[in-house]
Amino acid sequence: MLSGCQQEAAPTAPAAEPPAVSQTTSEGSQTAVEGSVTLRVPGLSEQAKLTLQSDGTVQLDGWQVSRSGAVEVRQDGKIVATAHQKNDNWLLENASGQPLAKFKLRDDGGYKVVSPSDQTLVKVKPKDYGWKVTGAKEEDLYKTRVEKGHIKVKDAKGQEVNKLPDNGQALLYTWLSTANLPLETRLALAFLTRGAQGE
Repeated sequence: MLSGCQQEAAPTAPAAEPPAVSQTTSEGSQTAVEGSVTLRVPGLSEQAKLTLQSDGTVQLDGWQVSRSGAVEVRQDGKIVATAHQKNDNWLLENASGQPLAKFKLRDDGGYKVVSPSDQTLVKVKPKDYGWKVTGAKEEDLYKTRVEKGHIKVKDAKGQEVNKLPDNGQALLYTWLSTANLPLETRLALAFLTRGAQGE
C-alpha cells in the first residue's frame, strides 16, 4: 500500500507488497483496522456497506478488492479492473487490459490520478485537518476533516457527504466519495492507500 501521508513519516513509494493495515491506539500499540460501516458512495445505494478485513481485503456491497499478485477489483465475483505497480506509480486497467488511470505519489505526500493520456483527473493533498481533493483545474471537489472523533467528508459546496467514526480511514472514505472517478478506480485507490493518514 502507499504510505506517503502517515503522520511524522517521509513520503515513500508504493510498497511491492501491502503491509498489514494498522492504526495506533491511545496506548500506542498497533491494531488491525477491520470492521464494517455504512456510508454514502456515489453510484451505489445511500447505505452502502463497507467491510474492511484484517488481510487487507475491502468489500463494498457486491464489490471486492484484494491482492493476488496484482490488485484485483471484482464485481459480483468477476474481475472488472486490476492495478499493477509500474516504477513508483500504479497503472489501473479494465478487465480487457485497457488503461483506466495512472496513480502517482506526489512529493508533498499527496496523490495524483491521471487519465491514460496523462490529463489530471484529481489530486488529493494532505492538510492539517485531513485531505483536500481538487480537480483538473485545481477546483475544490471534496474536503475530509478528522475532528472530535469523527471523519467528515464534504463536497465543494460544503455539504456533508459522510460522517463516520474516526477509525483511521479518512483517505479511504475520501476516495469512495469522489464521484468524478469511476467506482472501480475509487475502490482500487482506497485499497492501495488504506490506513494512510493526513498530516
